[in-house]
Amino acid sequence: MVHGKEYKMAEMQEFDVIVIGAGLAGGLPAGNYLQKAGARVLMIDANQEVGTHCKSNEFFPNAMCTPCASGYFGGASPMWEDLGLEDYGLKYVLPKRFFGAFFPDHTNLFIGPVDIEGSVQDIARFSQKDADKFVEIVGPFMEAYVEMNELMFFSPPNPRNLTRMYETMAEIVGLPVDMFADMNGFELLDVLFEDHRIKQVLLQPGVTGIFGDPGQKGQGAFNVLAALFVPSGQLLATNHSKVHALVRCFLDNGGTLWRNSAVTEIITENGIAKGVRLSDNAVMHPGETIMAKHAVISNVGAKLSLDLIGEDTMQLADPLLYTKMKYFDNSSRASSVTIWALKGQPNWKSAAHSPYIHKSDFFYKGKNSFDEWKEWYMAEKSGDPEKAFSGWWEMLMPAALDPVQTSPEGVVTFRLEEIMPFWWREGDGFPKMERWDDEKWNLVKKREDELELYAPGFKDQIVDVLA
Repeated sequence: MVHGKEYKMAEMQEFDVIVIGAGLAGGLPAGNYLQKAGARVLMIDANQEVGTHCKSNEFFPNAMCTPCASGYFGGASPMWEDLGLEDYGLKYVLPKRFFGAFFPDHTNLFIGPVDIEGSVQDIARFSQKDADKFVEIVGPFMEAYVEMNELMFFSPPNPRNLTRMYETMAEIVGLPVDMFADMNGFELLDVLFEDHRIKQVLLQPGVTGIFGDPGQKGQGAFNVLAALFVPSGQLLATNHSKVHALVRCFLDNGGTLWRNSAVTEIITENGIAKGVRLSDNAVMHPGETIMAKHAVISNVGAKLSLDLIGEDTMQLADPLLYTKMKYFDNSSRASSVTIWALKGQPNWKSAAHSPYIHKSDFFYKGKNSFDEWKEWYMAEKSGDPEKAFSGWWEMLMPAALDPVQTSPEGVVTFRLEEIMPFWWREGDGFPKMERWDDEKWNLVKKREDELELYAPGFKDQIVDVLA
């Protein structure tokens, strides 16, 4: 009995830790590290296929795509070595230049510190001054790479780390730290470079807001440079291959994985999570309660975790965290995805300017000027769907880097993700999905019309489309 409730207790082996949700971003890595460290870990997932937000589909026979994920950004993660992921067949390919864009004048620009010579040559075609500045920045950037990755991603956040990161960023660009901390992303790029193309290439990865709002002082400048420390590559045979590698690693080290077994409640006692109750429809131990000796980890999101714990319990345990969980909102960075199956790569007009675009798996669409980006940013922030259309387009052509993802008939997948504000909502604040089912095809047509301008014949190459 816990808090006066009767629970049907399962009779089975003891577990030190229970992980709810075998997701690629949290549950799978946490479970693997704990199990390898010697804990007895039970990982529970409601789905048959774990890692559902990184699921890969055979959209067209033998032409693969990962709808919810684009490039792979975890190449510098210590997880590779710590868990020996290469021993489980996981392979990572990094392009020589991992940031780039094509522009309305049918030029393109691709840059990356792995190919400094090629990057500098292409930048110099637009501005020698900018090419010199890029060289000046790349040296300190490469020296700080390992430390910055550790500070940003692989150590617990604290004020000392943040101060060190700002100091390092300011050193890299040669600015006083106080001046750097008072700039937004647009201002920093205007100070560093003169041609709008390199400004756009460096801005666009940060527009997602992963490292902060590019329009805010301090975090905006940090955001623009932080994206450089997250190179985008591809996992061979699609990003979902990492899910399979982590599952195999977890099981090899003695972990226990239950699929098709939803959790309906996190059992707490005196503000401490003690176990979980499984759904009556769970495949494993339906309706029963499983206890953990040391901890319960939830990887199902803030709001669902709050539902599983109970608002009253969470409010008593940690009022501040309760408030954050209750009002957690991730809808401010909304996006939609279209995936096409194409008969070969698009015939980009900008390839006449630089053929590197055909080697790139990951790129963006630029605008006529940097001021147009500022206008788009304001439209997206204000929720204007018309002015925000055709702004931030992140495109992925996996087969350019991983030929295995091409069908025997030469069909490839082309993924386009666009940040757009949700402009229709129900009373509870969520999008009206019935309207979206109709509206999304209008967006697909508009995207195809615009892509036809940049790659003549694009529409004739379409085999199928997924939206």
